[in-house]
Amino acid sequence: HGYALRLYYPNGSGLIANNFFHSASSSGYQTVYILYGLNNTNFYHNSVSATGTGEAFHFDRYQSTGNRIVNNIFSANTGYAANLQTPSAVNSIVEMDYNDLFTSGSFLGRVLSTNYGTLNEWRTGSGFDASSVFFDPQFASTTNLTPSAPGIASAGKNLLTTISTDINNVARTATPSLGAVQYSAAALTPLSGMYTIGTGAFDYSTITTAIDAMRVNGISGPVTFL
Repeated sequence: HGYALRLYYPNGSGLIANNFFHSASSSGYQTVYILYGLNNTNFYHNSVSATGTGEAFHFDRYQSTGNRIVNNIFSANTGYAANLQTPSAVNSIVEMDYNDLFTSGSFLGRVLSTNYGTLNEWRTGSGFDASSVFFDPQFASTTNLTPSAPGIASAGKNLLTTISTDINNVARTATPSLGAVQYSAAALTPLSGMYTIGTGAFDYSTITTAIDAMRVNGISGPVTFL
């Protein structure tokens, strides 16, 4: 419970990469909470999960400059995936893109006092994340933040000159996985077309297993269950 990472006026520049950050805290807490004075820091390839009602990523940009937030997973249960505060900090974030922003709640993100419900609304309101995506990462568990969603397996920006391996020392690729774990979703076939549900010679035994297949494998076209 509480914060997984809390930075308050950190000194100097640096790199925060290839980490699992998880919190099951209630609203009022953030899994990653950056408060003031973050400068020239690269926040790359982190998996951030809020399984309570709190926020995944919160950055108050006061007295901050030159930061990059790229190739991360920000996943929330009912809270914001991302919350950006303090508008007067010009160039506090010079790049925020190629992230997976996901929530099961009503609002994906917040900038100052405005809530944004969709990824497109967030892009317009924040001015960031033009190449980012909205996928449930399908983490292995609350503590093992290894994803299985095919949509983020190769959705990242090439950061090989800075991040050449993942949290498990597996080599990154030129089109890397988002988050801390490099993985392949080649064996996962996205659903498209008609599928049958029932016992015996059917595609899925229950509607629950069919929905789970869509969540894990993704979809590549219209899907109908019969």
